[in-house]
Amino acid sequence: MSERTGKAMITPKQTAETLEVSTSTLRRWASEFEPFLSRRTGVKRTYTTEDIATLKRVKDLFAQGLKTEQVREALPLVDARAIDSALITLPEVLQALDALRLDRLDMLERLEAQERAIAELREQLAEQGKPWYQKLFKKGK
Repeated sequence: MSERTGKAMITPKQTAETLEVSTSTLRRWASEFEPFLSRRTGVKRTYTTEDIATLKRVKDLFAQGLKTEQVREALPLVDARAIDSALITLPEVLQALDALRLDRLDMLERLEAQERAIAELREQLAEQGKPWYQKLFKKGK
């Protein structure tokens, strides 16, 4: 998270991987569509989730066969809500990881209970298989 903006700042490499484009394509798009992206906060370019949503719209518009100038004109008109909802933010990832951790702990507790039950059943089966005279003097019971 950027201390200045309070937003997650994503590296160009991570952004390119998210969009499934090369970093050179990302750099070209960043320069061509700079007015639609957040301002740089330092020397190196980083991206916000909103920037990624914008660049995703750019990619989708190019995929429809539009030229750069047409994309520039269409970009403000494209409904971003459906695309933006597909982006996952860091807090959402952390929340999902926390839920998975709790699920894992619950599963481990249930597994341990099952293992104890199996051990008890094995003991009972072993006891059943003994001759009657060995059952007379059970240890610890």
